[in-house]
Amino acid sequence: IINSEEWREVPVATPFIDRYTGNPPADETRAWLAYDDQALYVAFYCYDAQPEGIIAREIRPNSSFEGEDRVTFAIDPYNIRRDDSFSSFTVNALGTQSEQIAGGRANKREWRGVWEAKAQRMPDGWSVEMRIPWAIVPYPESQTPLPMAINFIRYQARTKIESRWSAFGLTYRPETIGTWQAVQVPPKPLNTRPQLLVYTAPEYANGSAQEVRGGLDVRWALNSQLTALVSLKPDFRNIEGAVERVEFSRREQSLDETRPFFLEGDDYYDTTIRYGFGTMFYSQRIREFEAGVKLFGNLRTSHQFGALWVHDSDRQAGLISYQWVPNANRLVRLFGTADMRPNARETLYGARLRYRQGNWDTAFQGAVLQPHGKGIIGAYDVAVTYSVPRFFGSWRWLSVEPSFRPRLALIPFDDRRGWNFYSEYNNEYRQGALRRVQATFYTVRTERFTRQPLERLWETELDLTWRSDYELELGFEEGTFERERDRVFKVSLGGNVSDRYRSWRIGYEWGTRADRPVRYLTTRFTRRLFGRVDLSVNTAVLEFGERTHQTVVTLGWEIDERRAITGRLVQRNGATNWYLAYRDAGGLGQDLYVILGDPNARRFTERVAVKMVWAL
Repeated sequence: IINSEEWREVPVATPFIDRYTGNPPADETRAWLAYDDQALYVAFYCYDAQPEGIIAREIRPNSSFEGEDRVTFAIDPYNIRRDDSFSSFTVNALGTQSEQIAGGRANKREWRGVWEAKAQRMPDGWSVEMRIPWAIVPYPESQTPLPMAINFIRYQARTKIESRWSAFGLTYRPETIGTWQAVQVPPKPLNTRPQLLVYTAPEYANGSAQEVRGGLDVRWALNSQLTALVSLKPDFRNIEGAVERVEFSRREQSLDETRPFFLEGDDYYDTTIRYGFGTMFYSQRIREFEAGVKLFGNLRTSHQFGALWVHDSDRQAGLISYQWVPNANRLVRLFGTADMRPNARETLYGARLRYRQGNWDTAFQGAVLQPHGKGIIGAYDVAVTYSVPRFFGSWRWLSVEPSFRPRLALIPFDDRRGWNFYSEYNNEYRQGALRRVQATFYTVRTERFTRQPLERLWETELDLTWRSDYELELGFEEGTFERERDRVFKVSLGGNVSDRYRSWRIGYEWGTRADRPVRYLTTRFTRRLFGRVDLSVNTAVLEFGERTHQTVVTLGWEIDERRAITGRLVQRNGATNWYLAYRDAGGLGQDLYVILGDPNARRFTERVAVKMVWAL
């Protein structure tokens, strides 16, 4: 970390602006940025009139710092100015680091890259210094100086104010992000030696059965812009997946992806290509495979490419995606997917066009499906949005032909056409009892291709957050789905909502769903115990014809920044599964995991697995 003397000749970035008031907050923030051929150097000084109120708890790298004092440096060397083109580096007031690298990275430190940060408490606030090697930041090769989009951001936990050096308006405008002019980037070091991750996972299950599994991941920089990834027999069994929620829904739930193979480089090929009529590539459709290959990167400054292919004994599936992104206001995406099984080949092709001008944003999205032995089936939508400070509105027309059900996609409903409208109002207040207000309105009218009504629905919600950290949500929904009536009232109350270590929430819905009475009760409770142990309890009870009950309890003991003991218990209608795991991971060198139980089983499994990962 560079010392304070070296910052005296570096220009200072100030003032930071509160995006809701357009004025500097009471406590000033200053930032500095410098570089050489090896690294970027960033410093923040965060003044605080009440330094005893600075909040920082998290010690595990790449954790969420929600509700904590933190600073972020964001940089887009390609100057595209899209959210997914920025690499961001965040540090809390303890010096704990978190990064999001443009393009997407898996969790192993050798693949994410190593950078340094140090935080220090001061009598009048706190400070941070960062050293970020160029080697871990995606950037274009250039013999001439480049402009780069940058921003400095601070969140003050005591006042709950986020302030920014640039792009601070209520209506996000990418062209207002700050520009770092005339940056002479160093030649890109090309590591021609592939990076290897090798794992072995012996396990003992069901009293006698023994199994030793192993696999290999290879990451190889083909050139300065393109990266290849090969995965042989990946270990998905010991990765904790998302838990499907208990709730009333007429559509399949969308679960977050947690598996490293699908996360690495996912911004380039977009693991979840979400259109208004559905998700065109839903990686959860691929549960297991024997071998997988990915290729991703920038073909040129504004041209992005990604491809994925997996092979199993009875199936092959893949995705290819190309994006032209000249700036944040224009985008052209072309993609295709294929799912090939014996006597059941299926292909899908799609496109997205987007153009923004001033307060208006328009987009067209479409896809055509060719199932095995059948004709072409299509779907498309057109969206127009309008945004000004504190208000956002979007109107969308969509059409999804009957039987448009790609096997690699997540489509809520086929055989529908019609429109929907969504609007939202947001505001924050710096004085008075009320801190934040959000109001939304949504309505949809769709029909079958036979002109039979499908959805006739409207709903509205009001979300109020008080300065005392209580939050009240009120909602109402009414309409019909295939002529079955819904009429539901919703209320939710939460406390300590900005403090994830001691928050709570209770929600209740009642009324009519599909012409039948419905009652839905949810509770959530989180607490940090003994300074290092985090407990979370979530419950849900749905009464809709029959009673469905779910309880999810998670426990985590952060021993230090590498070692932890974690566990989760899931109980649903009498079926109980739990697991307990020890982790020594997150740094360089060998990672070790010891797992009792199966994280993703429906019922508890007598199983002990030891997983070791080496970076070579």
